[in-house]
Amino acid sequence: LVAPESGQVLARYADWPQPFRHVDFPEPGLHVEVAGEKVSVRVEKPLKGLFLTVDTDGDSAEPEPVRWTDNALDVLPDDPQTVEMREARGKCVRLRAAYMGCEHGRIVHEW
Repeated sequence: LVAPESGQVLARYADWPQPFRHVDFPEPGLHVEVAGEKVSVRVEKPLKGLFLTVDTDGDSAEPEPVRWTDNALDVLPDDPQTVEMREARGKCVRLRAAYMGCEHGRIVHEW
């Protein structure tokens, strides 16, 4: 859904085959760029449920709580998306991405 006056995307919708257990999700060709607090993602193939987390240099094995402007994204080719991570406090050392087909996640960026 696009606002006609500004061209801003107000909402996105992606319909996926159901049930998910019968879908063989392909490797999406995920590309991630980080610039300050902005994280831009684009894909070569459709991606379902992109969930971003960060690891920190702290002693805890738990990920640092970061407030995201959006998360759990469906990303389609030719429709890159940008989200912001807030309250990261400059301690981030790794950005992880998990999605359908890669539920355990993988590191996509290191500082």
